[in-house]
Amino acid sequence: MTHPYKTREGGATVTVFVPYDCQNNCPFCINKQEYADCTGFSLEKILASIQVMDGITPRCDFVFTGGEPLADLNALQQMLDAIPATHKIYINTTFPAQAHTSFEEMLAFTERNKDKITCMNISRHLQHYVEESPDQVLGKIACPTRINCVLYKNYPAAKLVDYVERFLPYRIPIQFRYDYTETTPENLYEEEHDKILQDLKRLFTYKGLDGCRMRNGFHFDYKGLHMTYHKTLPYSTIEEKGPDGVTYDILYDILIKQNGEIHSDWTGVKMDVDAYRRVVFEPYDLKLIHPFTVAVNTRTHTPDVQVTLEYDGITGYGEASMPPYLGETQESVCRFLSSLDLSRFTDPFRMDEILDYVDRAAPDNRAAKASVDLALHDLVGKLLGQPWYKIWGLSPEKAPDTSFTIGIDTAEVVRQKVEETAPYNVIKVKMGVEGDRELVEVIRSATDKPLCVDANQGWTDKERALETICWLAERNTLFVEQPLPKEMIDETAWLRERSPLPIIADEFLQRLPDVKRAEGVYDGINIKLMKSTGLREAYRMTILARALGMKTMIGCMTETSCAVSAAAQLSPMMDWADLDGNLLISNDRFDGMKIVDGHITLPDRPGLGIVPL
Repeated sequence: MTHPYKTREGGATVTVFVPYDCQNNCPFCINKQEYADCTGFSLEKILASIQVMDGITPRCDFVFTGGEPLADLNALQQMLDAIPATHKIYINTTFPAQAHTSFEEMLAFTERNKDKITCMNISRHLQHYVEESPDQVLGKIACPTRINCVLYKNYPAAKLVDYVERFLPYRIPIQFRYDYTETTPENLYEEEHDKILQDLKRLFTYKGLDGCRMRNGFHFDYKGLHMTYHKTLPYSTIEEKGPDGVTYDILYDILIKQNGEIHSDWTGVKMDVDAYRRVVFEPYDLKLIHPFTVAVNTRTHTPDVQVTLEYDGITGYGEASMPPYLGETQESVCRFLSSLDLSRFTDPFRMDEILDYVDRAAPDNRAAKASVDLALHDLVGKLLGQPWYKIWGLSPEKAPDTSFTIGIDTAEVVRQKVEETAPYNVIKVKMGVEGDRELVEVIRSATDKPLCVDANQGWTDKERALETICWLAERNTLFVEQPLPKEMIDETAWLRERSPLPIIADEFLQRLPDVKRAEGVYDGINIKLMKSTGLREAYRMTILARALGMKTMIGCMTETSCAVSAAAQLSPMMDWADLDGNLLISNDRFDGMKIVDGHITLPDRPGLGIVPL
């Protein structure tokens, strides 16, 4: 290992080299020096390496290549069976005619695995470098397919349209490829002098470009058939200096060779697996179903980092969600996580010792610390075989209803959002801007469900705040959260003494010492895992608040079901809950706690109660 590892956003792709029984000799093949020798092939070692990579990166893509993956269907089937459903699987093949395997056997293989194989990339080169099976076979393949065509030197451009017409009856997308060995960082995105690109633009309808620093895709259409022109660098690691001043090896591909060795690049570099195992995080953007507006900002997504911890074959999941006001970024979270060395701890049950080390590693970084806390709780709960609400001795039946949040928006959109609250018994309303009362009146014209109001520090005049709270009290409101800026402590205490509704701390409250500070200023506290550094501290905050006679509420950020389900483990201790963060996004990655008739329903699964989707 030259530098510490990081993976590209979305995680590295794991490419598996399978038995090299390829009878072709494509001049651009980067594997041909290896595939002629099958003596080093070890199915047992490949299976072990697949298990290792699944444990470290439980959602990576697996790509099977060769040689010819279909040369040994029995070996390939065992490899596929070793990969859980959390991964996408791609197979690069010529779908060849073989003396020892019939087309019927290969087609039956695709039928057996049609729900497992994401796409089969079938080589059909314009220059006929491979022995091709009959085109009629393509229409019988049960799993999704794509044609793969490398346009090599002096390719016959005049035959491109006829070539594409050939596949129109099968409606199979086509991927044209540049010569792998000729791609450089300088020509990866170069267009003007790229003859292939210019030929394709002349013959087909150009639809645009996407890509990253390692590879790209120019998109085209021909009579409704989707095509791409793809260029990729012949290596898969980029050296890059991070904001912390450290140079990293950014991994795009990880290779499992035919002998089971794990490499970090196509150039023959063996991976330091133990070092990579510590790279247990992946940036991930949460996509909001609706733009989310509060008193201070509007956003359409929330940056997030997904985290895993692995011990004895068991994986624990965590995450860090970072709305703007927390002051953390994906960069800062990844930098913090990169600094940790959890390998010094051999016993995950020594949770306090581990989390004390994480807390002392750097000041602040609360969401980053929470991601490790959640993953550790998930891991330990799984090792114990129990969910955390049982470990804490809580009754799931005592979990409250959760509110569903309506952000600040136009009257039309608010009415639409009210319709979306039909499965919920409590509505949370964001206020703190001009037109607050109009927003509430729109909601009240459609429903009489109880309201929870969150001003997000948006009111600055205590007298007007009191007037508004009295008005809200007449409209079936349960409480008001953070009505004044967190710095206005005396004014908030004044408001609390006169308010007909409980005043709840949110932005004022971060960690355990803040609970005591909130006594006498607020009636209750809203605990959020991303602010409190996770479940350990959230549990302690709840115990202290209840001892001080304060109301407690468990809330969340925009999060996947991982963090929301973690927070739900504490919900039987709470007076109120606002656990809808997973319901506000379109790209959740977990199945976890459910809302049934508006009520938090905790699964009986161990740990945080989640499984990856």
